[in-house]
Amino acid sequence: MIETEQARREGLRWVLLQVVNKARPYPANDRLLWDVGHSLYPDMTMLELQKSCCSLRA
Repeated sequence: MIETEQARREGLRWVLLQVVNKARPYPANDRLLWDVGHSLYPDMTMLELQKSCCSLRA
């Protein structure tokens, strides 16, 4: 169970990194990140998205 949760978090972070990279030089807003993440994981919450974004900034 823990391995699937970790794989989900890592997969979401990887996809978010790709979206931010493709959006350059323009900033990727929360709505864009939400749409992409939600299409990959339909049960994703806003809190999960925020945690993933915060972990990328660290």
